[in-house]
Formats: sequence, C-alpha cells, structure tokens
Amino acid sequence: LPNIHTQPSTSTSAYNANEEASIIGTVGVEEYRRTIPYVVQTGDRCVEVGCHFGTSTTLIDRAAKMDTIDTDRHHPGVRPTYTGGCLGVDIGPNIIKAAKVKFPHVSFEVGNGFKTGQLARMQRKYFANSNTNTTDAQQHDTSLDRIYDVVYVDIGGLSGSEGLLEAVALLTSIGNSLEPRVICIKSLCVRRLASNLIPFSEVWNRGRLARQGTVEQIANSTVPL
Repeated sequence: LPNIHTQPSTSTSAYNANEEASIIGTVGVEEYRRTIPYVVQTGDRCVEVGCHFGTSTTLIDRAAKMDTIDTDRHHPGVRPTYTGGCLGVDIGPNIIKAAKVKFPHVSFEVGNGFKTGQLARMQRKYFANSNTNTTDAQQHDTSLDRIYDVVYVDIGGLSGSEGLLEAVALLTSIGNSLEPRVICIKSLCVRRLASNLIPFSEVWNRGRLARQGTVEQIANSTVPL
C-alpha cells in the first residue's frame, strides 16, 4: 500500500496530483470526520463508501462544493450551480432512503463499494458536468482525469484483525480503479498497520546520518602528538 498515513497532512498540497493515492487510516467517527478540512478541497469529486445515514457525506459535500455562479451580484434569481461535492453510497436500500429524506440536498445511491466499476458509473451520473468550465491550465492538469479526487470508506467489518486482508484488497482496488488523490478509511486494523510501518528509506537515512556524524567527530577530534 503506497503512502499510508495515520493522520492527514496539515496542507492539502502534500497530496501530489501525480502520485499514487495517499491512504489515511483513522479510528472512530470523530477522527474520521476530523480529516475533512485537511483532505477535501473545493471542487473535489468525492464519494463516501458506507455512508450510512449520510452525516459524514454531508460534511464532505459541504467542504467540496464551490459556487460557480454568484447569485447576488451577477445572476439574481438564478440558483447557483456547483462543481464538486460528495456522493454517499451504501449497500442498504432502507439506509439510503432514510439518508435522502434527512439530507435532500446531498446525492445518495444504493451500491456496493467493492464493485468499483459501479462507483465509476455513478461518478459519470452525478458529476457529469463538473469539469465543463475549466481553464486552459486546468485542462492540462492530470488530476481532472481522475474518476474521484477523494474516497472515504466506512464499511463495517474492516476494523478487526480478520478484516485487514479485505481492507487492503479494497484499498488496492479503489486506488487502481478510481485513482483518487486520497483515500480515507475508518479501520482500526489499517490504523494499527500504518502506525507500525516504517519505510526502509527512513531507517537507512537515520543510519547514514549517524555514520556521517561519527565520521565528522573523528575528523574534528585532535590527536595529541
């Protein structure tokens, strides 16, 4: 798994548009939602897999939506249009029905998060016009080729140790198929894995710096004649 984090960067620019997806592992709803201001940018096309009754989806949607029409000054009486937003997806029809009633201004759809082709088709349905008003510079931005910019995952059964392989398989599938900038997953086992992983490059750099320090100490020491 590339770029696993236990907490989001304090700067959204830390997630490079040309790199593989950064994966953020979180535990609990509070920590999961706390990532939103650091991960989601205005104009992002987002999806929450396992949206339940839609509270987190609504928070993500609010962070991602950006007015493209200023109704007060330029287009009085015209409803604003938006680029970006968040689609909530859950496998339970009754859950989605309740979410639509509770948050009628947010998009929800019945779907299976493990079927990434299904999620891709939903993106074309709900974000079909999200990139119609792009500038020349934006047209050369490879991030616009993504299916989703950010994917949030809150699926039951992925927190226990027995769910680790399933979680890794899901993250790999989402990363390869949807090519998001960031995947944020609420999973205890992924969080623990991320907390214990140390890249060898970091270990090697520490050793290299320690060796350099030893050499400098020897070079700077004076040997009495």
